[in-house]
Amino acid sequence: MLAPGQIPATKFVDVVSPSGAGPQSEINVCRTASPGAADVVTAGFLTDYPELVAALARVFDPTCDRIVWETWEADRRSPVTPASSIANHDLSQSRSPAEPVDVSRWFSEVRAGTGLSLALGMTEARHNLGQDHWIVVVASTNNLFRSLSHELIEQLQIVESRLLIVAVDDGRPLSTSDLSPPNIGRAGQFDLLDARWLSELGLPCSAPEVGCGMAALLDEFQQIVQMQSPAVLHLRPPAPAALRTELPTESRGRGVLRLNGHAEPGGVDASTSALDAVTDELQLLARTDHRVVAVVQDSLRSRFAFCRKQPNRSYVLPSAERAPFTRTRGLALGGCRPFILVTGRYLQQALDQLAEQLCDSRQPVTLIVDSAIDAPANESDSTLRSNSDLAYLRLLPNTIVAVPGSERDMRRMLRWSMDQSGPVAIALPRRMAFGAIEPRDPGHDQPIETGRADVLTEGLDVALLALGSQVPLAMRAAELLSEQGVSVAVVDARFVNPLDCDLLRRLGGEIGGFVTLEEEASHGGFGTAVLEQLAADGISAPVLVSGEGAISASAGRAMGSDEIVREIVRQATDLVDHAAGTGEFYGSSPRRGIAGGAVSLAPPDFSPAALEREKQLVATRTLSPEVEEWYSIYSQVGERRRFLWQWCEQGAELTTLPFVPRELFQHVCQTKVLSIMLCVLLDDVADQKGRERFLEVLLKIVDNQPTPDLAELTEHEKFYVEITRRLSDIYHERVQKYPCYAAYADLLRYDQLQYFNTMRYSQLLNQNLWLLNPVEHDLYLPHAMDMMSFATIDLMCVPDFSCRDLGRLREALWFLQCMGRVGNLLCTWRREIGQQDFTSGVFARAIAQGDLTVEQLREPDARAIESAILKGGHERYFLQRWRYYRECFLAAAQSIGSIDMLQLLEGNERFFRMHLASRGLI
Repeated sequence: MLAPGQIPATKFVDVVSPSGAGPQSEINVCRTASPGAADVVTAGFLTDYPELVAALARVFDPTCDRIVWETWEADRRSPVTPASSIANHDLSQSRSPAEPVDVSRWFSEVRAGTGLSLALGMTEARHNLGQDHWIVVVASTNNLFRSLSHELIEQLQIVESRLLIVAVDDGRPLSTSDLSPPNIGRAGQFDLLDARWLSELGLPCSAPEVGCGMAALLDEFQQIVQMQSPAVLHLRPPAPAALRTELPTESRGRGVLRLNGHAEPGGVDASTSALDAVTDELQLLARTDHRVVAVVQDSLRSRFAFCRKQPNRSYVLPSAERAPFTRTRGLALGGCRPFILVTGRYLQQALDQLAEQLCDSRQPVTLIVDSAIDAPANESDSTLRSNSDLAYLRLLPNTIVAVPGSERDMRRMLRWSMDQSGPVAIALPRRMAFGAIEPRDPGHDQPIETGRADVLTEGLDVALLALGSQVPLAMRAAELLSEQGVSVAVVDARFVNPLDCDLLRRLGGEIGGFVTLEEEASHGGFGTAVLEQLAADGISAPVLVSGEGAISASAGRAMGSDEIVREIVRQATDLVDHAAGTGEFYGSSPRRGIAGGAVSLAPPDFSPAALEREKQLVATRTLSPEVEEWYSIYSQVGERRRFLWQWCEQGAELTTLPFVPRELFQHVCQTKVLSIMLCVLLDDVADQKGRERFLEVLLKIVDNQPTPDLAELTEHEKFYVEITRRLSDIYHERVQKYPCYAAYADLLRYDQLQYFNTMRYSQLLNQNLWLLNPVEHDLYLPHAMDMMSFATIDLMCVPDFSCRDLGRLREALWFLQCMGRVGNLLCTWRREIGQQDFTSGVFARAIAQGDLTVEQLREPDARAIESAILKGGHERYFLQRWRYYRECFLAAAQSIGSIDMLQLLEGNERFFRMHLASRGLI
């Protein structure tokens, strides 16, 4: 500082001219000579800001402090401006008059925007020489913004010397054409007129208005000088009173400049980017685990805040060395857990070295690949890359490759990678999905299981296997597809290596095909990995490799998310049509007429939301008093849970013929549930080997025949018989009260005998599995649904039904019963493996197709049997059979005019949804 009255004797102001200005002659510098005036430097453009010049001269010491002042619009200034132009400004705090001082002008022929770089160089030099003087750089906000580069930002974050940046708004808006290449794409992310981005430089920032007066400027400078640390002073133009907002001047904590326009707390915007989240999570890990270190590609240091926050645990990855990962290997061998941050382009260039030095020897490292840094700033005009970083990552030996779909998953993956004994590669999506997929349970911090995907929704027609940022697009596409009647499974794949092979096998046997979705046009990436795995497992389900990159590449331009979602919907629909062997999806076929009229027939809705809705309707249902009482009787010998009987009562209401009188409707539905209880008592015995005689006793009781001899039965079996008799008596009493019982009694007994015959067939088959064949299954097992006898009970309640329609009605009802059988076998076949009950059609077909052998069923390995069923596509076959039976019903129903067949179909479609929604529950 100058003592009062001291005259500056050395060069005080360095001036950097704009580009193209060329060498200039020395400009005369003078000071005001009026009494009480300050030593004010007035050289050309400087006179536009006399208060600033005077304040600088008052506070800083020209003998040791240095001012670097960038010129701008110098061509519009006169070479010398009279000192009288500042006569009206408040200079009351200036020094006593002194002789004019010649301040020689330092000049270098450099382009505009170099003042900050020059000042930082001077700061570093003075620090190295042990000199702690102030360096002040004065520049326009536009020039400062142009001059910012990654290197300058990095230096700003670590400088500790006395550096003051005075940013002056010159009133000119900044266009994209004004920006230098490192800053392309940033213009639209800041309000350049008020330059709020200055507060994101990570330095304490105050923002007085131009013309605020000497007193205010001096106060600002004095506060900065007392801090003894780097700071920013932003001279901003006056704002209208109604719009005036003050930037906080009390914020002295150092923040971090985000090149994507976001900043940590301490800046203006606290939003989180992918690298910010990585930094935050590694910070948390580093606090509790001393092994955590960061190895960062040189060009990423300024973007990766961990390097500034943990300089002693951060290492630069040299790009010029022949073996750049040598130090990283040493860190791993020494017991550290290195987290390596590189760009996709660096990964491709250093792939061999990465594999040789780290992956071949299974070093415990975590590779974080940020592809977003390589992406063009203006993606709408970019040429999409034809390959994926995943294609390169898959070439790394012994390496787990994972892609998070959200910030939550990314953080979990970083924690999970710490427990892995070998290399892990985490590829960050270009657009991290923050909050797009909410946790399905409160335990969102539960550990990730290696190679395990997350099934977000279940479906039957097509599976969308999504990766990274494609997960929310897949969810949106699934919603649109469900509106078209397409049942969609959505999977957040998470892992590229290893894939979730068990899930692929299961889905391969259940659904019509796969659509893989990834960010970039994939050649050798995620979609290729899925194709290779399905081929290795012998799964022939069709696969479409798609996603944002492939769709945009096909269109020849970058596409918006809405366009991509629509294209995914189209691709999935085409794939389902192809898998069904038709030119159109069944829900989009021409509307059929029923009962002679044109009817708008909506496609069945098997969306995840519809299945969940059906399950909840069943789970929250209250049993009627009658069924509750029978359930208490049944429970004395039976083991089925309450949910089954809630399910049965709901299903009975949906499948009862719509012409049953309202006053009898509930009575009829309850009678059917009682009939199902009897069927379950019989079926549970028929599924057991060596109980043929006991089954015959039960069949005679249910058929209302004379009671057979029970002497050879055990006490438990006798009690079982008694319970069966009590329920059978109630059943017969109820059906005999219906008004048309006599007219249909013989038909009802015939239908029941068909069911009894099915029980005998099931027992024979389980005793001798060589009987298994698809033809007899399709002939006998549909009767196990007992839906024909239920329809006969309905007819007993309708005196005015025309017998002329009876044959056509039963033909249509047979197809509904076959549809019900498909739903039943899809719902129960897994449970039946453990019970060694192989009457389901999936087993008969697997035997016929050579996917299973009788020997395998005799000594069951549940996992092997299940895998064979899924690999063989036998579930998918029966789904197609369900659609076939539906079409047959529609054809048969057209000639029936006495019943609302459309309502009956809708009820049975809901009945099928109930089956699909209740897997593992009944």
